Order: sequence, then structure tokens, then C-alpha cells
Amino acid sequence: MKIAITGSTNGLGGAFSSLMEQHGHEIIGFNRSNGYDIIDAREQIVQQASDCDIFVNNAWSDIDIMAQTNLFLKMYDQWKFTDKTIVNINSKTHYGNTARPYSRGKKMLHREAFLAMNHPDRECRLINITPGYVDTDRVKSVEDSTKLSREEVAGYIKWALEQPVEIGELSFWRD
Repeated sequence: MKIAITGSTNGLGGAFSSLMEQHGHEIIGFNRSNGYDIIDAREQIVQQASDCDIFVNNAWSDIDIMAQTNLFLKMYDQWKFTDKTIVNINSKTHYGNTARPYSRGKKMLHREAFLAMNHPDRECRLINITPGYVDTDRVKSVEDSTKLSREEVAGYIKWALEQPVEIGELSFWRD
């Protein structure tokens, strides 16, 4: 299987990329470090991911809170009538206070993905992964006992992809 993923070099994206490569899948990574910022390179990402089977919408932008949502909408527009799969990496923060830009951005992504999921003519598979705190640089200040490891979350994403039914929303965290 050929998998495109944004933010594939660090954090959760890096863990998922490594896991899937270990299982023989080809990874096409889109990262700021290789010239694919999700704000400026949206069209190029969609075009270059077109021959992939799965698109993992993982990267988030501190500069444009709509960037991840806009990338999802572009990808969905290209794939909605195919048998391909889009995985959106969301965050539990979208359920709570959306005063923070990160939480607002994730809430918008969740809303747009939910609307797409309920489109009557859609053919592509959509999976929304909503973990709690993941052990990444973004959540350094959170108490360690509540964090999920990157590898743990990567395993849940892999599990959701392997299911014979569509997993529309997979939410999980530690309290």
C-alpha cells in the first residue's frame, strides 16, 4: 500500500510512518523540511498524493489554523468518488474550550470531516482519529501519566485502517 502523510518526520507522523514502513508499506512524506508546508504547498501535496491509497492528514500549522482543514477539503474533493482512504488526525481539545487557536482549528477539521462523512454520495473511506495528549513536543508541559505514546497512537491508526468496516471516529485518551 502507498501512504501519503503530512508531518511524517516527527512526533505522531514519524511514529506512524516508521510503523507502516516496518510492515512493508511505501510512505510518501510531506513536511516543511522537504518543502511541503501545508499552507503553501497544498496543491502540490494533493497532486503528488493522487496515486496513493491512503492520505494521513497529520500536520497542523501555527500560522494558519485552517490549513489542515483546507488540505482535507482539497483531498476530499479529489478522492470522494474513489475507494481511497483519508485519515484526519484530530485532538481531544476540539471537544472543550476553543479559545486556543489549536483547539479552534481542530474543531473546524472535525466539523468538516463530519459533514463529509455524512455526504450521501461519498465513496472514499474517512477516518477521524482523536487522541488525547500524545507524547510530542506540542504537549511538553502536560503531566506524563496522561500522555499516550506516539507508537501507541500509531498502532491505533493502523488498527483502524485494517478493519473491514469504516471506523468513522476513533477517540481515546487517558485521564
